Amino acid sequence: MTVLAIPYLGCNLHCAYCFGHGYGWVENPKMNYNLQAILNRMEEMNKRTGGDSFCMHGGECTLIPRHDFEAILKKMYQLQKRSALQTNGYIIDNDMIRLFKKYKTSPGVSIDGTPELNILRGFPDNLEKNREYTKKVLENMFKMEEQGVHVGVIILLHKANASSPSKLKKLLDFILMLRDHNIKGGRLNFMWTNFQEVKQYELTPEQASKAYLYLYKHLKSYSDLRWQPFREFTDNLLGYSQSSCTYGKCDYFCTSGAKVILPDGSLGNCDRTHQRGCAYTRATEEPTYERYEVLKETDCDKCRYYNVCYGGCPATGQEGDWRNKTRWCKSIHDLYTVIERDLKAMLPNIILVPDHPEEDYFDLLKKGKHLEAFRKMLWKETNQPSSWKNVQLLQKKQSSFQEGNRSNVPHGDIPHGDHTNHGDSG
Repeated sequence: MTVLAIPYLGCNLHCAYCFGHGYGWVENPKMNYNLQAILNRMEEMNKRTGGDSFCMHGGECTLIPRHDFEAILKKMYQLQKRSALQTNGYIIDNDMIRLFKKYKTSPGVSIDGTPELNILRGFPDNLEKNREYTKKVLENMFKMEEQGVHVGVIILLHKANASSPSKLKKLLDFILMLRDHNIKGGRLNFMWTNFQEVKQYELTPEQASKAYLYLYKHLKSYSDLRWQPFREFTDNLLGYSQSSCTYGKCDYFCTSGAKVILPDGSLGNCDRTHQRGCAYTRATEEPTYERYEVLKETDCDKCRYYNVCYGGCPATGQEGDWRNKTRWCKSIHDLYTVIERDLKAMLPNIILVPDHPEEDYFDLLKKGKHLEAFRKMLWKETNQPSSWKNVQLLQKKQSSFQEGNRSNVPHGDIPHGDHTNHGDSG
C-alpha cells in the first residue's frame, strides 16, 4: 500500500487538464497544514501496517517551506530508510538534490514529452514560457541523474501527445532520449477527468488502445527499460502479483492501494476519488468487493482478462460512475491480448492466469497460493521439460496452483499505480 502525504494542494503550474480541476481547495489554495499531525499520522500508519510505502505528494509538495519539506522526507527515512515524492520538477535546486541524496529519495517527475507534446502542462496559455518550463524540468531531471538521484517519470497520454501516429513517434523518441540520460522507466497513464470542460483532452478508447499498442511494440525490444504498464501486465499474466492497484480489487470508499494523509493530518482515500470534488473519509478499515461480484456477472462477464484486470480502477469508471468498468477497458484488453500472444509464441507451454478463468486469482494470492507459470518446463514436474513439446506431467501434482510463502498477503501490498514504484533507474 502507498500512503500519500499531502501537505499542500496548491500548485505553481496551470496545467490545462489539472487533476484537481473542480476541487474548491485547489482553485483557491491555502498553505495551511499541520506538520506535526502529518508526521504523527505517518508514525501511526507505519506501526499499523509495517510495510507501507510513503510518498510526498500534492498539489506540488516542493512549494512548502524547506524545513517542513525536509521534516517529511526525514520522517519517511526514519520509518523505512527511504523516501519518495511526486513533483512537477520545476523548482528542483541543488539543496533539494542534497536532501534527496541524504534521505534516499526516489523522485517521480510528471512531464508529457518535449515542449510540443507537453503543451497541456505548465503554462499552456503562454507557449514561450511553456517551452522554458519544459526545458527547465528536463535540465533538473538530468542533473538529478548525474548526481546519483534516480528519477522515475509519469507521462500522461492525451490528445496533445498520443492521439496520432506522428505524435506517438515523437513521444517514443522522447522516451528513448530519456534513456540516453539513464532515465529508463516510469508510468504511461491515461489522462482522464469527469469534468466536461476538461474532457476535450482525454483520448478516446480507440486512441488509447492504439497508443498502448504502439508504445509496447517499440519499447519491448529494450531489455533495460521498465515502463509501465507493459512490465506489470507481463507479471500479472504470469501470476506474480496483481500490480498495480489499478488492476486489483479496490474499494472506492476504502481504497487499499493508496491512502492519503491530508494537510490537517486526517486520513482519507486514494486521491483519485477526489475528482468528485470532496475528500472522502474512509468508510471502514477493511475493503469490500461487491463491485467486482457485480462486474463479473455484467460488464466483465466472460472476459478472458477479468482475473488480471477486475474491471480496472473504479475512479475511471465509464460515465464517471465507479460502479462501472473502467473507460480504458479496450486498451487494457487489447494490450493483454498482445502480451499474451507474445509470451505464448515464445513459450507455448507457459501457463498464464487467464488459462484458469474459474479461479479468482486475487483470492488465491491472499490465501498464499500462486500460479506456477513454468510448471511444464520444470524437471521436477516432467521427465521431458520443454518450452513447446507435448509434455506429460508427473502424477504427483495435479494443480497449477501451489502453496507459496505469501500466506495472508493483504491487498494493501499492491502498490499504487500513480505515485510510487515508478520503474525508475535505481
